[in-house]
Amino acid sequence: MAAFLGDIAFLLGIVVAASGLLTLHCAAADPRPKLLKIAGIVLLVAGIGTAICTAFYYFKYHLAGDLEHPYPVMMDGRMMMKKIMQERMKDERPSTNSEEHEGHHGGN
Repeated sequence: MAAFLGDIAFLLGIVVAASGLLTLHCAAADPRPKLLKIAGIVLLVAGIGTAICTAFYYFKYHLAGDLEHPYPVMMDGRMMMKKIMQERMKDERPSTNSEEHEGHHGGN
């Protein structure tokens, strides 16, 4: 599933870059193309930048093995909660004093 999210983000970057090229093409036919040229350049740069950034992190995560599972481990809240609880349990060791143990049961 995470791999498909990377694919979608990459394709969105390509679509933005293509719309920038289309805007630049339309600017050539406009008598006052200044604003259209600026918009086309911004769209083109943003689309290419998004596609490059997405591709870089996609391959980085792929090489790390994070795309082998439906979602990366860091996105799974249950795994994070389990780790936090294990850390807390290590800090709170049970008392070995039997009087203290009997005391919290209410006694007879």
